[in-house]
Amino acid sequence: MSRSARTVVVLSSLAILGGIGGVIYGVHPIWGAVLTVSGVFGNVFAAWASHQQSEDIKRQFETLAQLINHNSLHDFPITVAATELKRSGACKGIGRELAATLERQPENSNALVMLVVCLAMDLSIRQWATGSKSLDPFQEIGQLRQLLVKALNKRDSNCALFDAIGILRDLEGKHDSAQRWFRRSGKLRSDPFWRLLLSTSYGMAGRNAEALREMETACREGASGWFVDFYLGRALLRNGQYDQAASCLISAHTTRGNSPQLLDSLQEVYYRLGRFSTSARYQFILAAVLLLYTPKRALVYIAQASVHLLIAGVCRVSRTLWVISKRIKWFAAVHAKWLPPEEPHARLGQILATEGHYEMAKRHLETAATIRPNQAIHLVNLGVCYAHLGDYPKAIAFCDKALVIDPDNLVARYNRTRYQTGAVGNSTVSSLQPGLNAGIRR
Repeated sequence: MSRSARTVVVLSSLAILGGIGGVIYGVHPIWGAVLTVSGVFGNVFAAWASHQQSEDIKRQFETLAQLINHNSLHDFPITVAATELKRSGACKGIGRELAATLERQPENSNALVMLVVCLAMDLSIRQWATGSKSLDPFQEIGQLRQLLVKALNKRDSNCALFDAIGILRDLEGKHDSAQRWFRRSGKLRSDPFWRLLLSTSYGMAGRNAEALREMETACREGASGWFVDFYLGRALLRNGQYDQAASCLISAHTTRGNSPQLLDSLQEVYYRLGRFSTSARYQFILAAVLLLYTPKRALVYIAQASVHLLIAGVCRVSRTLWVISKRIKWFAAVHAKWLPPEEPHARLGQILATEGHYEMAKRHLETAATIRPNQAIHLVNLGVCYAHLGDYPKAIAFCDKALVIDPDNLVARYNRTRYQTGAVGNSTVSSLQPGLNAGIRR
């Protein structure tokens, strides 16, 4: 059981004792009962969280074992570390077993590389979980760098070692260097799994199209498994292909379960699809998984999920009321100003168009224009999407419709002129009015 879980157990036990005492002696019996119930729930949560943490670490190690097998480190006694992991339910046991193996066999290159890979992947997960931009807060970084130097001094060409160095370079923000190490790894192996790491590096560097190409190549070369679905789904997400991304991520989640990074991608893709309730559900699950690792980040996800649930509820009520309010002029004006019934689609459409994801932006904006067809702003933004998708006649037609509704719309007039000359690069996305839009993040 982790230190955080033990703390919860101690505090919960004190609450139970205090509550029982209050009930027995008649001193604030109601508060005593509340303390008792809270303590019971606290202990139940601690037990669940400890089990969840143990299971999550176990699944991480099983994934690592798969990757190690692809790296051809078959002769390393993985079963020793796995036995210790099942016994203690913590990563420290793995480290102790690896260190002990190295003490007994100082020249065991595979043991050294295994330890380096474990530390690199563990740092990667922990850096993501804490949201840290630097590796300095992690004590293990010094040990990892020393081990890397030792491993490199052995002058063994080992693809797993090159992978570990690449992961470390990515964590340090040195993505070009990381990509070189991953390519060196790829030259030493016949399987395509090194492309997953290269794809991740491209994504971290903001080169999303290249990240997706690497994943598609890996799939064509035979890569498969839940982590391939996850990496592919994440690459599709970054490239704005949200329907395909959701399909891949759901497939990975069905097999893998509640991996924190997978849950984060799921909540993001459903947010982008405008399904705020589903996004909030995954955020709540993610917060529960992260609570014992990084409480601050868990609370951020809980707050975001609460806001998304609120927005989803308000938007649903707003669209229902719009059927009635649009028939009353003054009521429709107030309703449209403070609770626009076309949200969240209008705001998401604008955000996605600004980010260059025009196909999904078009879908959201078409929904917004269907709900409020007399709003020039939605027609202007639809014109931008169609222009960037290469359909200039439709882009011009939407500008014309916008100008019929609002003849003084300078953005529509400017964009129309650009489209007539075949120029789309400087066309402008119109901004939205204040109100409910302020609650939707960029």
